[in-house]
Amino acid sequence: PRDPNKIRRIYRHIIKNYTYVIDPHRWQTVEETIKTRRGDCKSLSLLLMSLLASAGCDAYAGISNGHMWVVAFENNRWKVLELDRHPARNKIYAIPGFYDYPLYKIYPDRSERRKRMN
Repeated sequence: PRDPNKIRRIYRHIIKNYTYVIDPHRWQTVEETIKTRRGDCKSLSLLLMSLLASAGCDAYAGISNGHMWVVAFENNRWKVLELDRHPARNKIYAIPGFYDYPLYKIYPDRSERRKRMN
């Protein structure tokens, strides 16, 4: 049976069980993130995207402005899953269009760079 809340449950599991830390200089492996139960936007986004992909969900990680987040296909639309819950930084992410055109999209099987707009 299909689980309509699968994406939300996986996302909430990460928010509840992992500590968000700011570490802009280090790329952890998904294994390190699971072992330490902590990570920055990159580490937690790659973990979330990996879990969603292994659960059969369409998802990618977006990167722009020194930040990474996950976008998952849910209820016939793409939905942003933000792992940084800090109120001041969330005001920046709330700026209209912040998530719309990431510089990179990292899918489970490939990465795409945004094409230049002239």
